[in-house]
Amino acid sequence: MRVYLDIAKKLEKEVRNRLMPGDYLPPESQLASRFDVNRHTVRRAIDELVFNGLIERQQGRGNMVVHQPYSYPLHAKAHFTENMAEQVLTPAVRCSAESLWRSTRRLPRCFPSRWSQR
Repeated sequence: MRVYLDIAKKLEKEVRNRLMPGDYLPPESQLASRFDVNRHTVRRAIDELVFNGLIERQQGRGNMVVHQPYSYPLHAKAHFTENMAEQVLTPAVRCSAESLWRSTRRLPRCFPSRWSQR
């Protein structure tokens, strides 16, 4: 395996387990000495994290951790709550708007099982 990919995997694990969105990675020179590699190798590893959406480069500031995407595999038996619980996340529901709609003839066709029982 290429060295930069190995470093990228280690950094990804660190980002997912220890860092929060808004935190910054240590400077590239510090990471280079930590992994005992050239700074360009570290930069290539960070490029992988940027490509995967975990890190955002900010010129003059460093490499910031961004909101991490959720791993949500879709398949026939996918269950949102269980998938979130496996990632140690708490699913929640929020009502973003509340309104009343006047019933139309089309509405029962949108919800056939619920409306046909009445």
